[in-house]
Amino acid sequence: LRQPGAISWSGLVDSVAHAGEGNRNNALLWAARAMCTDGATESECKDTLGPAAESAGLGSFEIERTIESAYRIQRQKDGT
Repeated sequence: LRQPGAISWSGLVDSVAHAGEGNRNNALLWAARAMCTDGATESECKDTLGPAAESAGLGSFEIERTIESAYRIQRQKDGT
């Protein structure tokens, strides 16, 4: 990870890791969109947020799909 990102992303990781049931997907989607805006690649995002989402109780398929959706949504919003 790039150093500036690693620092700013730690809060996102914590938010995802501590998200309660019923809010885990929303927390992951929000954090992934923030990482996208910050210039992280999808693979950096999966590597960074994936373990936190797993520890919160999400399955790997759900994590992949949520992060892919987040990047698609954010890119459409940004027009890229």
